Amino acid sequence: MTAAERGIRRRQRLFVVFTAVLVLAYARQLVNAPTAGQDFRAFFAAAALAAQGGDPVLVGAPANFKALAARANGAKGGRPRRR
Repeated sequence: MTAAERGIRRRQRLFVVFTAVLVLAYARQLVNAPTAGQDFRAFFAAAALAAQGGDPVLVGAPANFKALAARANGAKGGRPRRR
């Protein structure tokens, strides 16, 4: 075995050990996290709603959210005013 082959094998072993440690740490986090995957589900649900022409910001918002947003954006609603 040449020095180059030993170096390659050493890097391969380090890669395997490093990957194994990362997988174990991720698996531990996934088991302990009560909302694992929640962000991804919310993101894809909002993307699907936006693709259908809906407003993903208003989903799950309080009933008076539109009124609050209109008041914050000005009397007419729409885009926020520049200051």
